[in-house]
Amino acid sequence: MGLFGTKMSPKKPYESPLSQTKNPCLWAFHALSCGMGVKLSHL
Repeated sequence: MGLFGTKMSPKKPYESPLSQTKNPCLWAFHALSCGMGVKLSHL
């Protein structure tokens, strides 16, 4: 899960970047934060 997923939309955290964010840079940052979160949780 991304860092801002639950804050933006508690009911649908995975849809928040697509529905609330139109900026490609912010979307990419969210995707990167998701990837980093997964890597850190597995370490």
